Amino acid sequence: MNSESPPQRRSRKPVIGSKQEEIFRALQQAIEEKRYQVGDYLPSTRQLALEYHTSVTPIQRAYSALADMGYIEKIHGSGIRVKAISSNEAKVLLKPQIELVTCFKNPSAEPQKIHMVQALEEWLVWHLTRSDQTRVSLNVINDDERGKIIQTLGEMRYLKPDTLVFARPDYPSVAVKKIIKQLVDQGTKVCCFAGKARLPYCDLATSDFESGQYKLTKYLLEHGHHNILRLQANPVFYYEAEKQKGFERAMLEHGLDRDEIARRTVSLSKYTDIMTEIDSELLESIVGDLLDDKKITAVMALNDISVLFVRRALRRMGREDIEVAGYDAIWNEVSWPMIVGPENYDPEEVGLDKTPISVDTHLPEVAKELANLAVLRAKGELPQALQRRRVDQTLVCLR
Repeated sequence: MNSESPPQRRSRKPVIGSKQEEIFRALQQAIEEKRYQVGDYLPSTRQLALEYHTSVTPIQRAYSALADMGYIEKIHGSGIRVKAISSNEAKVLLKPQIELVTCFKNPSAEPQKIHMVQALEEWLVWHLTRSDQTRVSLNVINDDERGKIIQTLGEMRYLKPDTLVFARPDYPSVAVKKIIKQLVDQGTKVCCFAGKARLPYCDLATSDFESGQYKLTKYLLEHGHHNILRLQANPVFYYEAEKQKGFERAMLEHGLDRDEIARRTVSLSKYTDIMTEIDSELLESIVGDLLDDKKITAVMALNDISVLFVRRALRRMGREDIEVAGYDAIWNEVSWPMIVGPENYDPEEVGLDKTPISVDTHLPEVAKELANLAVLRAKGELPQALQRRRVDQTLVCLR
């Protein structure tokens, strides 16, 4: 009998369900501890069903998962046996494993064709899958399946990858943070992007939102705009807190006190429960109310898209003299007819004739840094201390 035992595998199709997981774990452990060796036949599904007091369905699913991982193979007319692997397969399986958990929409799209503000995940996959030094498994969670995040992260506790990349951990719950801590405690290294949230215990890559907002504010001040109103999505978001630091630093240097700076920042979350997308009519109404009693010379919008709606409000108020700055540098990438409606698409009429001052967050570069962190961490080439990588932001569309 061949005594060769296959190296530890990882699955792209995790086992789901308590009985199925129990059976899967028991068989996996028996194979890895050489109680079942290469060439040995495993018990039939009926035998295991009797042993575990269950139906054959969990047994079949556990065997299917083990087959997907390369542990076993089905021999027609004989049964299921522990599989031998080639030397090339062994070399691949012995590479460090990276599990990527992401909500990105189109895993097959080339990142160059993806809208830059949404390109973090696409570029991350692009870089990770082109490394020949690691193995990468993708765990894609659709936007309408956010409840699966906890389930998917929970499965990582028994898959035990070398490194987990949690691409964009928006709104991490207590349960998510608990699972991340458990993964770290059992030896898995976790890397993530710091955007709306910054998870503890993780290596982080992010865009330097503080420096970007500082540069944008300094530019406006240096060009005569001393009364600036800054619109904010939600102050609990990590990137908004960082942007506020940059705004405050520039305004303090300009001589304003903190109370006045606080009055110059308006959180739109006070007006709506919508956390990420602000209805255009509501935004126009809010801006109009805010400017009625303020001597404002410039408005810092949420991003380049909201620039358009702020300009509309100003035009209706007869305040086209007010400068409107954007963020994310996506003005020339947006499908404006889709945003404003084809029937209303007149660039000059809707305020598209003037490119805004903006800030490029360089998300493709952030994705590259995150991918590099994950690969180096999986290979054991980083110090034990958690790493923080920030990509500088730059001003664009200067006139």
